[in-house]
Amino acid sequence: MRRWLVGVALLLGLPAAARAGVTVKIDAPDAQRFSSQSGVDVTAIEKQLQTELERIFQVLRLHDYLRSFADAQAFTSHGVGVDYASQLKYLMIGVAGNVAVNADKAAVQGDKPSGAPAFGLAANLTFMAGTNLGWLGLPRLSVFANFFNGHLSQGPFTGDIRNFGVHVQYRLFAPPHDESIGSFFVRWGGIAFTTGIDTSQMTLKLGSKPLERKVPIKNGSQQEVADVLVNSTGLFALDMKHLSVPLEITTSLRFLWVLSLYGGLGIDWQLGGSSHLNMNLNGKLTGQHQGSSYDLGTATVVATDEAKPSAGRVRGLAGVQANLWFLKIFGQVNVMPDPTTLSLAFGARAVW
Repeated sequence: MRRWLVGVALLLGLPAAARAGVTVKIDAPDAQRFSSQSGVDVTAIEKQLQTELERIFQVLRLHDYLRSFADAQAFTSHGVGVDYASQLKYLMIGVAGNVAVNADKAAVQGDKPSGAPAFGLAANLTFMAGTNLGWLGLPRLSVFANFFNGHLSQGPFTGDIRNFGVHVQYRLFAPPHDESIGSFFVRWGGIAFTTGIDTSQMTLKLGSKPLERKVPIKNGSQQEVADVLVNSTGLFALDMKHLSVPLEITTSLRFLWVLSLYGGLGIDWQLGGSSHLNMNLNGKLTGQHQGSSYDLGTATVVATDEAKPSAGRVRGLAGVQANLWFLKIFGQVNVMPDPTTLSLAFGARAVW
């Protein structure tokens, strides 16, 4: 009896098995008419729809598809909660937005009408604050915190984003607050070491609007002779979250007080996080040929899987900052080569 209970407990504790599949059923009265008008038989239409819907919804590479989301989501938090160019003396407050995209093959074609319903792209917005610990006798040490909780919309999808981070930065070699005459022309920011913790979560769900994708139908000569509009409703729920510890080494230069350039390298240890997808969509198939529409049947897409972000990857970061007295406006790019992931951030800070 005890062994049976242990076995049941283990089974209940196991995650649900990954599954993915597309079912196309063309059986409406207009199907034969559409087939005759387009010159493509029903079996060939079903096969083309099956192949294309598997590509659109990434069911054959679902795990890679979800990993691209996880990598992009983790990347949205990098570099938006810390000031790399300013040598703040007292206090910093600001806001930054970040967009990250995974350029892996599983994430491409998301911007095309027939592309994936959502792809390896994630967005982030955060409010930040920081202080130099000179008031504690530690002028080379600064601490930063960032936070955001809000709603988002991406096409027919709606969702929420949350993030939180705490970072510590220590500068070596350069004077902590060098405002000499020579520093007006060129000032080196020394070497800064930054570490801390980043967390974020993004949920994405299909809203009240249907998800539409158009699939071209080809004849035996591979010429596009018609289209099938797939109008899907149902469940599409994507939950992405991550927890990481970054370690960054950066440096900066300021020219004529107005312009600052900075860059460096970082590595991120992914301590937790995942990208989980639960999809059960029912699509209505409508054939389109020479201005006429035909009711063809239905298509069902079912997928469930989970993937974790790539762990311990090295990335590069570079940025430019305009110094307008106490107002600092910056742009920054982060690049991870394998898997190829990019992020672009813009923001403004007030520094005293």
